[in-house]
Amino acid sequence: MCDVSEFKEKSDLINELLTKMDLNFEDDMTREERENLDVERQMFVLRAGWNNMSVAELKELLTPKPAVMEKIICLFCKKEVEVKLISYGDGRIATCPKCGKLAYNGK
Repeated sequence: MCDVSEFKEKSDLINELLTKMDLNFEDDMTREERENLDVERQMFVLRAGWNNMSVAELKELLTPKPAVMEKIICLFCKKEVEVKLISYGDGRIATCPKCGKLAYNGK
């Protein structure tokens, strides 16, 4: 069990990770959209195992690592784009240069 300050630090780190994954709340979202995004964020945290990680492990996930360029099909706009795959936890992520959304999330 962790103390309040450690819990707060873990929460802040997880929120930072979610922001990097473009899973952040927008000012103009409806209540329903916010609730749906909140559920999506919670499910993502559980699937990624971030809720069971230590502060040090979460900080390691936020530490930049060398990027690799690769052509992929964007998850959102479905266009073929060349992206910088960035090591992130056990896998890699990329943001689409055309639509600005999460283009890749895998190993």
